[in-house]
Amino acid sequence: MFVHYILLAWILLVSHSSCRLTEKLPVIIWHGMGDRGTGMGILRLAKAIENEVPGTYVKCITTSNSIIEDIEDTYFMPINDQLDYVCRIIQGDGNFSNGLHMIGISQGGLFVRALVQKCSFRKVGAVISIGGPQQGVFGLPKCFIDGFIHFCLLMNELLSYGAYTEFVQSHVVQAQYWHDPLKEDVYRKYSQFLADINQENVSIVALNYTSLIFI
Repeated sequence: MFVHYILLAWILLVSHSSCRLTEKLPVIIWHGMGDRGTGMGILRLAKAIENEVPGTYVKCITTSNSIIEDIEDTYFMPINDQLDYVCRIIQGDGNFSNGLHMIGISQGGLFVRALVQKCSFRKVGAVISIGGPQQGVFGLPKCFIDGFIHFCLLMNELLSYGAYTEFVQSHVVQAQYWHDPLKEDVYRKYSQFLADINQENVSIVALNYTSLIFI
């Protein structure tokens, strides 16, 4: 995973060096599944940005004041709830009053893209997604043996039970961007998040089609 951070830092640093933006914007970093905003890799990335672009304000996203809850939220806090929370935090922080750059790692890459769609900002600069599942995932992730493996094992068990059931969609983050290519109709109908932001939800498609008719 740290290799991803190095690659991400390289992309950001090169983009800053080549573009030489006239207006320096603050940066948010949104971590991935099973990680936390105060994780060592995330903080190293933030430090690399601060060193390369002195004076840049960097905020590492957290959804809880507790390390354990911050990690748990990557599995069980509904994505739209996370987006609403982060949106309020950013809009209430004067450092972001003129806009921001966004970096997302793993599922955080999907979340920053959704944040642009759902939250109003004065200006959005670069939106960098490393390994972000923009079209969803299909297949259970491997659970690594660490102090929080029980969160991952429970998530896998619930996805196996039924990713598109009301209960799992409402309680498991990964189910909300689960995209089963063998059940495309079911995905479009019951996906509570990904089908919505990708404008694939059955009701959204019908609404857009109706709107086109009357143009």
